Amino acid sequence: MRKLAFSLFGYLSAHLADHQPAQVNITEDPHADWHNGPHGDVILVEWQRQHLQDLGYNTSTYNIDYSITHTRGLQAEGTFTKWSKLNSDGKIIVPYYLEDTVTENLRQTIHDELADFSYSIGCIEMVYDPDLSNGNGLYVLGETSVDDNGSGSGCWSYVGMCPNCKNGYSRVKAGWQALRLPDWCIGQGGVHHEFLHAIGLLHEQDRPDFEDHFEYSADGGSITQEGWFNTGHTLEPSSNLMYSGFKLKNGRSYSSHDLLTTTDAVQVWKQYCEADFSQFPLPNMTTCPTPDVVDAIRPVFVHRLCDSRPDCLGLEDEGSELVRCESDLNSVGCCSSVYMSLFGHECVDNGIVNGKVSYLCPNGNQLRWENGQGWYNSVSVGDGSYYSISGLFDDNSGTCVHEKLSDPDFVWGTGHSQQVYCVRNGEKTLLPCAYSDCDFTVSKCMNSIDESGFTCVCRDDFQNCDGEDPTEPPTEPPETTDLPETTPESTTSDPGNCKETIEDSLISCDKGHLIIDLPLCALQENNLDPSAIFMGTQSCRGEVIRGYLVFDAQAKGCSVNPDKRNDKLIFNTVVRTAGSNSVITRSPGLELLLSCVLNTTQTISLDDGAGLNVNVNHIYVDFGEEQGSFDIEMAVFNSSDFAVPANLDHVFNVPDNVFIAISNWYSPLFIAIEKCVAFPEDRENQLEYVLIKNSCELDAATTILSSGSSPVASFQFEAFQFTQSTSPISIECEISVCEADNCNVCENRRRRRSLNNSHTEKIKATIIAQP
Repeated sequence: MRKLAFSLFGYLSAHLADHQPAQVNITEDPHADWHNGPHGDVILVEWQRQHLQDLGYNTSTYNIDYSITHTRGLQAEGTFTKWSKLNSDGKIIVPYYLEDTVTENLRQTIHDELADFSYSIGCIEMVYDPDLSNGNGLYVLGETSVDDNGSGSGCWSYVGMCPNCKNGYSRVKAGWQALRLPDWCIGQGGVHHEFLHAIGLLHEQDRPDFEDHFEYSADGGSITQEGWFNTGHTLEPSSNLMYSGFKLKNGRSYSSHDLLTTTDAVQVWKQYCEADFSQFPLPNMTTCPTPDVVDAIRPVFVHRLCDSRPDCLGLEDEGSELVRCESDLNSVGCCSSVYMSLFGHECVDNGIVNGKVSYLCPNGNQLRWENGQGWYNSVSVGDGSYYSISGLFDDNSGTCVHEKLSDPDFVWGTGHSQQVYCVRNGEKTLLPCAYSDCDFTVSKCMNSIDESGFTCVCRDDFQNCDGEDPTEPPTEPPETTDLPETTPESTTSDPGNCKETIEDSLISCDKGHLIIDLPLCALQENNLDPSAIFMGTQSCRGEVIRGYLVFDAQAKGCSVNPDKRNDKLIFNTVVRTAGSNSVITRSPGLELLLSCVLNTTQTISLDDGAGLNVNVNHIYVDFGEEQGSFDIEMAVFNSSDFAVPANLDHVFNVPDNVFIAISNWYSPLFIAIEKCVAFPEDRENQLEYVLIKNSCELDAATTILSSGSSPVASFQFEAFQFTQSTSPISIECEISVCEADNCNVCENRRRRRSLNNSHTEKIKATIIAQP
């Protein structure tokens, strides 16, 4: 079973009168009952149980909610029903709500981990819904939650979308489903684990290939080949959905990851996204150089590099040949905090003890140097009770923690083995090996000294990995392979098959967000190094994403401020190679002049040959002006909380308040209301009534609630009818899209004009009112 929490055993007995060192053991938390058997943290409904039985499963170890009688829905696939509601971007949304029983200081952890969940999968977005405004969603119960019978325990979820599945908690809103996250579960990987169940996944140990890697266990391998969605990935012992307690045939040990792994995310993407939502790709990936405990080569997301949570068995994702990670240092040049894997804590500098830096952990543990024993993980500051003693190192090795403690192969001399390494501060530099095409099953990667390229070198146990007979060691170092222009998720790049040119670069400034995509293979054909290309200033570098070098004006180190010309926002920038402005150059060069006008929707590339000059292999392209757009929406509400738009057939009774909101979706630019006019939908007699003019209320029963202060503007007015028409009333507004502190607003019943004219749009909504 997976052990998600730890408790201290024998703490008091460890405090011996003479303070002699005494090892403290770790046992499973008796409250960690979420596994409660091989499938104890998942709840199935009757149709799922029957389906599993039809596939030959033994369902006796599953929790079954027999109170749910609904059958498989149209979105059902295999053993679960897919979530299917889409947001305005076309992504699948899974709303969630946190009950007040969820501990306050853990709520942000849940939000943060679900943001990573959404980013990692691509087409699925976890959406926090504090008002329960959606018809379906996950109602998250916390530490102190109890059901209708006054009891509550465990960490659990239903499998897939399951409306009205409440597990005895009748207070869960109709249409929503219960999911329970007690405190200990949140701290030990349970957030991603239970949400993966909630979107439809079972456990990793249920796979039919379980016994290919593990010794026989009645708790593993329950899925049949017929019921398994096979994505072609080898079983992953470090999967977030893997329980502990099983024995690998090769005798190695394993532990599950606190977050869904990259392989977990790839498998979800293939099941949910690949067929119908491939426009939302997975994030950028590279490859772990060290095979995992079942000798499989695993991908790893680039955004997971240097996050202080190891993904690669050899810790390459936390600083090695793939990436250079930065850590904050203390006054003596040692890491200001370290991560200790035994309890998963980040421990902070606690001063010098016995000549070396010590660290204090949130649970009171201390890591310090003890002369004659080595690095000492004690239960508390200065205590003789310990969990681990490293054994002796060279006392003259310096003040900082020994690097050997971060080696996954290092075995502590006494007590529990663990890894200790510096906490990263988020700053990182990808190295050439992150883009290598080395076959890591038989070779390793070495970056060149100047970090301009890499070399694939055979591992010691695969001396003939390149197919050639072993020879005498060379007297000269091997030539370094140039850095290939490939995405980290790709292992090969064939510029000879490239069907794109530099002119096929994509430019977009929709919603005020400038993004530029350059085809990698076209860069390679022209011998251009992606790492040498920047946008505007040297600090703005691109990121390799699925075959393109992508520049994002909102990324760190990048900034492109638009020029204001009449009713347009114009983004001008240059993408070039370093040194292309020098007096002379003998290196290939690139210079792209880019302009994007924010007015209408259009993302295009140049016609063949337009604006292209090539001289001494220096590419110069003037892309002219590209066009961008805003995504503006106007909605009618019958409540001041603006939670849910009114139904199309909703009737407002005079003098009910009508609430109007105008939103500039996914853009940092603000909305200012210029003018709003009401008129009968049939337009008879050319009737109209002005509510707002020159950014101020003209009608006494109209109130501007927000304008020119955020991407959402709103106002309210009392419902009315035209005396000469009974048609529904249409509302048409003129609005301006503007930057902060530069919007037209009403002050003291007079309009304050902005310094520059902003882009103006007309939008319309219709309401029905009756006396």
